[in-house]
Amino acid sequence: SHNATLFNILTWGGIIFLTVYGLMSMKSAFSQNSSSADTVLKKKSAKIVFLTTLAVTFLNPHAYIDTVMVIGSVGGQYSDEVKVYFLIGCILGSLTWFSCLALGAAKLSKQLSRPKVKKTIDIIIALVMWLVAWSLFNSWMAS
Repeated sequence: SHNATLFNILTWGGIIFLTVYGLMSMKSAFSQNSSSADTVLKKKSAKIVFLTTLAVTFLNPHAYIDTVMVIGSVGGQYSDEVKVYFLIGCILGSLTWFSCLALGAAKLSKQLSRPKVKKTIDIIIALVMWLVAWSLFNSWMAS
């Protein structure tokens, strides 16, 4: 927070990333593939599922941002005596959230793969990305 150059680089990097991600989502929503009525669900091997899980886990920049920057900065505010409770809360919250997310996605996979639903989700994602980019821009303007 004390390095203006780093703040500017991170803020503009986030603005550009979120804007482009929103554009990609909007493009996906209106591409020919999204209107295809023939969505085929294929079974994946355990190896593919495992490797995909590793990739999503360790190549996900949001995981590092959340863990290091958000949780780290909040956890750093607590005294040593209560940090362990904060850690336990983070672990339980994470297990609960990702378990519900995985089970919900598995349960709703057929409904979520419908073209109109996919299009709606892509549009919502684009709008959220642009809203967050706009809030980053506003915070940059205010600094």
